Amino acid sequence: FAEGELTLLRGLAHQAAQAIIGVRLAREARRRAAYLQAQRAIEIATSASLDLRLTLDVVLTQITAQLRVDAVDILLLNNSAGMLEYAGGRGFFSTSFHRFRLHPGEGYAGRAALERCLISIPKLEQANQHFGRARLHLLAAEGFVAYHAAPLIAKGQVKGVLEIFHRSPLETDAEWLSFLEALATQAA
Repeated sequence: FAEGELTLLRGLAHQAAQAIIGVRLAREARRRAAYLQAQRAIEIATSASLDLRLTLDVVLTQITAQLRVDAVDILLLNNSAGMLEYAGGRGFFSTSFHRFRLHPGEGYAGRAALERCLISIPKLEQANQHFGRARLHLLAAEGFVAYHAAPLIAKGQVKGVLEIFHRSPLETDAEWLSFLEALATQAA
């Protein structure tokens, strides 16, 4: 190549690189705008309705769509029974999760509530002892391979746990986990 051709190729390579960066930035901006819209929809639902079912439906729909997960449920703390109980879910094949109850500290969801921390299990096959046999059977029947549990904390009190399930490996990053925690806080 002649020097002029090399200069032209360098210029074209630079323009291509800038175009790729521009596309990446536009994709990131769209994702963040969608996150903000989801948070706004949850805010409207929680402030405009006293109907828990309606509010949970909006929260579960937004979480499933924005985090791009296969299934999600919310376990609410029943203070009189001292149990986390299924309050609503989306994306499950069976209704077996509807009967789910556990004590704070029991299983990963109970641990998330008791320790007030996010629990991430990217490979469920490596986490069998903490779910219990009955729950492991349900998870296997649904085909889940990834799991996250986030405590629902409002005014310093644990209100429940948000559980995320996915049927294939789930690629998460710090921004995804931060958004999960923000949605859990908002849901609480």
